[in-house]
Formats: sequence, C-alpha cells, structure tokens
Amino acid sequence: MNPAFDPVLLSRVEDAGINASAPPQQRWLDGWLVRFSPGKAKRARCINAVATGRLDVAGKLALCKPVYENAALPLYVRITPFSQLRALDAQLATLGMERQDDTRVMIATAMEELPRTPVPRGLRIELQGHHAFAELVGGLRGSTLAERLAHAERIAQSPVPFQGFSLVNEKGIVVVCGQVALEAGRRQAAWPACRFVVAG
Repeated sequence: MNPAFDPVLLSRVEDAGINASAPPQQRWLDGWLVRFSPGKAKRARCINAVATGRLDVAGKLALCKPVYENAALPLYVRITPFSQLRALDAQLATLGMERQDDTRVMIATAMEELPRTPVPRGLRIELQGHHAFAELVGGLRGSTLAERLAHAERIAQSPVPFQGFSLVNEKGIVVVCGQVALEAGRRQAAWPACRFVVAG
C-alpha cells in the first residue's frame, strides 16, 4: 500500500471498486463476499475477504468450492492490503493455492492532477448504453456471449451511477472502450487493459 496516500482514502477507493463491480451473483459467507458472475471481470467472479469471520480459511474454502463448481468457474481469492486475515495469502499458499495475477489501482487526489489532453484528430468519444458497451468491450476482449450478457447485466444493475464510452476513429471503428462510475464524489474509471480511480 502506497504510504503517500491516506489509508482511509485507499480504503474508500477499495469500497468504491467493489461497489462498481457488484454482480447479482454474489453471497455473503462468514466474512467473505463470494462473487460468481459468469462474466470475464475477475473482480465480479472471485472471493473478496472483507472480514475475518469465525471459520478457519480451509473451512470457508470448502464451503466456497461447490459454489464455483456449480457456476462452472475457477475459484479465485482476491488479495488486497485490506484483506482479512492479514496473512491470508500465506495461508492460501499452504492450502495449495497459487498466485495468478497482479492488479494495479492508480489514484489522483484531484482532477487538476490529470493531464488535459484533447481528443486526437480523427477520433471522437461516443457515450454507450449498458448493453452496447458490454458488446463493444466483449468484442475487444474476445468474450463469449455468456460473458457479454453477464457484463451487461452487472453494469445495468450497478449500485452506483455508471457510464460507458468508446473512442471511435474516422472509419467508425472502436479503438478503445472505458467506463466511469461515481460514488460519494469519487469517479472510478476502468479500461479493458487497466483500472484507475480518480478521487476528488
């Protein structure tokens, strides 16, 4: 966790990210937020260890395993500086789980910190509805139909205001897609290849 930022701010950014990616397919299990969306975004189909709970880690994993088997999904546990228990990653390693991916969250504490770059000539920004946005992103990612439908469902039912957009060239070809979600004055923006949060 970057010591240059207030840990309370970072905790709120983490909350905003969890809320902005909330799927309807989730349940609470002894301190773990268990998500099993058929979509492609891992944050919407993984375990978020939010609280310690009362069961041991092996016991909780045993209860989660059939959830992911029934959803035909791999079982992932998302580890952050806020995960509970503190040494959860080490405990998971002793149970035979391996580290998979690394995700970076970038923060700007004020909009003034972001560069003011005009849209390059020959490109235009287009706002996208939920289903259209999921289709565009799915096309760029190579998502299956089930993953695209799950993505559209998740953002259509988002608990925070959401807007998708695309950058289109002169030939009408989508170059990149992005999204912005707003929570308590914080804007969270995400791109297919990276994710960052703007606070302020």
